[in-house]
Amino acid sequence: MCSCTILTDESMCTEPLISVIITTYKRQPEILLRAVRSVLTQTHTHLELLIVNDCPEDRALANALQEALNRIQDARIRYIEHEKNGGACKARNTGIAQSKGEFVAFLDDDDEWMERKLEKQVALFTRESIGAVSCDYCTFKPTKSKHTPRLTRTGTSKSSLVQALLWKNCVGGCSEPLIRRSILEKLGGFDETLPASQDYDMWMRIAQESDVEFIHEPLVIHFYGDDSITGNYNKKIKGFRIFQDKFSNLYRNNAEALNFRYANKISLAIANQRYSDAIGFLKKALSVKPISKYNIIEPLKGIIKLIKS
Repeated sequence: MCSCTILTDESMCTEPLISVIITTYKRQPEILLRAVRSVLTQTHTHLELLIVNDCPEDRALANALQEALNRIQDARIRYIEHEKNGGACKARNTGIAQSKGEFVAFLDDDDEWMERKLEKQVALFTRESIGAVSCDYCTFKPTKSKHTPRLTRTGTSKSSLVQALLWKNCVGGCSEPLIRRSILEKLGGFDETLPASQDYDMWMRIAQESDVEFIHEPLVIHFYGDDSITGNYNKKIKGFRIFQDKFSNLYRNNAEALNFRYANKISLAIANQRYSDAIGFLKKALSVKPISKYNIIEPLKGIIKLIKS
């Protein structure tokens, strides 16, 4: 491993510079600092950390964040503040534009990394055709009395990642991949029109342009609460519809995947008691493939989730 720190002459370091971008919105300092410390303690030390605050209107919180970061006294940290709220994608794109690294990694402000994450990922960029390296992760969701971890495996057994992504996001969230900077610039960054599925959209575009490798080891911990976009039904549905329209040309040749995608949203709608939406998604699923196991299985999943909630 490279032993260089911020005090080392850049020309003496043989390891690539990694730009880490944390976007934050209404996050309390103690939670953000958990994410920050997991970056600063990485075994790959040749990095810069850009923290983009997308909630400048809350001056008390913004000042508290700055004071907390100043106390760390690490010159690798750069604090950036939007003049007004622009959304997660705009904040990530701001970080990309102001970063300098050969590779770029994103970390949600309520997640954290294992200390060897970047070291293990950068080692897999063995050829120029590799645009990103992702990894497995653990999810913690608060319950009444404890946090219950759940391991999620990334990657696919399918020969084509693009085909696998037509079914579901098998790459992970924004906190998982390490991405080659040149591919992000080629793709123009994140799609700022998306209220959700921004990561899914990016992975689909990367998969069409380059290879993606996977580390089958949990190197990220997610902490999901009720305020996360992941749990917001309206944003999920809007993001889903934009995503489907955007990649409709790819779905034309894969009716089974399209059927599954619509059927899967029946489950989500039922679980959220949006029954008119559920009927609409069922009609679309049936129109794509009238005889399909997903037309039965996914609605049942939604009913089970509703009963358990």
